[in-house]
Amino acid sequence: KDRGLPETVQLDPGIVAFTYLCWDMNRCLSSFCLDSKTHARLSREKKQTVLLQYYQTTQRELMTKAEKVAVTGDFTLGHTPCESYLCADDYKSYSLLRGKRQLFLLFSHSVPTLALRDVAHQTNLVLEKIIA
Repeated sequence: KDRGLPETVQLDPGIVAFTYLCWDMNRCLSSFCLDSKTHARLSREKKQTVLLQYYQTTQRELMTKAEKVAVTGDFTLGHTPCESYLCADDYKSYSLLRGKRQLFLLFSHSVPTLALRDVAHQTNLVLEKIIA
């Protein structure tokens, strides 16, 4: 089974895929095969595509604009965005930026939107321990 993490680690059952990037350690941990029976709506390829597109969008639209504030002062956000989410008909996505580490989560559409942030922070703590 391709989980990308030890079998003893339990993540929230609403998570269908994740990618955890550790730029400070040049490491990446990901899985696109979490509980496929429950979340059969999304194929592995679809999960990979959605997370890749979400990563590219957050990097292009949020993170790069935040960097422009320091350089040009043209963007009026006033802070560096650390979290974002996206809700679609068949999935929900959440990203979390902590220093040089980024977590991208893909959730089942049935997970309440209000729960995304808490689950993301809990998942981040679990993955930080694994990758340390």
